[in-house]
Amino acid sequence: MWNWDEEKVERQSVMIPKETPPQQQQEEGTDQAEMERRSQQAPGSPRRTPPSEEIEEETPPRRTKLLSDIYETCNFIMLEPENFETAVKHKVWVQAMEEEIKMIEKNNTWELTNRPKDKEVIGVKWIYKTKLNADGSIQKHKARLVAKGYSQLPGIDYTETFAPVARLDTIRALIAIAANKKWKIYQMDVKSAFLNGYIDEEIYVEQPQGFIAKGSEEKVLRLKKALYGLKQAPRAWYSRIDKYFMDRGFRRSLSEPTLYIKSQESEPSTLCSSKKNSKILTRISGRHESTSGYTFSLGSGIFSWASKKQATVAQSSAEAEYIAAAATSNQAIWLRRILEDMGEKQEEPTTIYCDNKSAIAITKNPVQHSRTKHIDIKYHSLREATTRGEIELKYCRRATSGYIYKCTTTKQIRRTTHEDRSLP
Repeated sequence: MWNWDEEKVERQSVMIPKETPPQQQQEEGTDQAEMERRSQQAPGSPRRTPPSEEIEEETPPRRTKLLSDIYETCNFIMLEPENFETAVKHKVWVQAMEEEIKMIEKNNTWELTNRPKDKEVIGVKWIYKTKLNADGSIQKHKARLVAKGYSQLPGIDYTETFAPVARLDTIRALIAIAANKKWKIYQMDVKSAFLNGYIDEEIYVEQPQGFIAKGSEEKVLRLKKALYGLKQAPRAWYSRIDKYFMDRGFRRSLSEPTLYIKSQESEPSTLCSSKKNSKILTRISGRHESTSGYTFSLGSGIFSWASKKQATVAQSSAEAEYIAAAATSNQAIWLRRILEDMGEKQEEPTTIYCDNKSAIAITKNPVQHSRTKHIDIKYHSLREATTRGEIELKYCRRATSGYIYKCTTTKQIRRTTHEDRSLP
């Protein structure tokens, strides 16, 4: 066991000097005497710097961490308690639990009531976590009271559990537009967010360990709001925050339910790069399944990308290119709608470059012959997008010609070729 008592930690170097053999000590003494003899010079002659001083001036001294500094950075030794019995022995965790209970009671999350006879009571548990700063130092000790949601019965204790989560593509697109427009971005956090969601079901939980009401040990807690660990907690919080935004004049995006927009200026805005080009760059050579991938950029920054093996076996390179272009088209249409909700409507079609003329011909001409009649109908949505003016496929040269254009291709490109020949 480590001794973490700071008063007992001596601020001393952890380096242990190595013992020098007697013969080496004698040789070092002779060399030192010779150096002192040579350093004695005639008056007026320039003084020569001993080699030892030259080394000290040119080479910085070797330093080591003190024991106390090492102990301060060894936060991994400070284990987080796994149960209440262990946590109650430490003052920091007791304070963390008191803060959690205070937050729950302030939020009016539950009320003390008699134990029901016709309802199951859900248990609760304490979870402990040590939050660290970027440098590894301790930020705070957090105790969270969670319900044992695994014991909930579907249809009785909960019905719907789905809650939307923001896509990273949406967040990156918003940041890219804000950077181009020089907008200010504010990041905010709701403390104990799930405790603010209202629930419709009648749910009872046990009193938490360490905070059982005296004289009411047999009573339980009826929840008025959601508690961490419940199946419906994420959905309850989303419903609450959704109502908050809608009541204050925000508009929810139809393409991204976690994106809320409120326009305060009527002037139109434009992007530096009006085209959100895409490119498919990779293919696994020697395999039947091609790998489709794409990247979308706003200005000079890429904000959306993907790489995935195709679900179907392509019987020709034209079919593989066509399937890859269809997947890119789906993402492009969704991004166009997201950007339109953000006030960045794109009037011209999104250009997708392709290095296969046959795939482009399949898009423009609804031909059905032996090499295309078997293609799944879902990939033909690319034709409809082209007809509506949302997508435009153009031909580009292959990467082996000396340059890599922003294009759609399933040809394999080596990393060195990509880095050396990519256009700025």
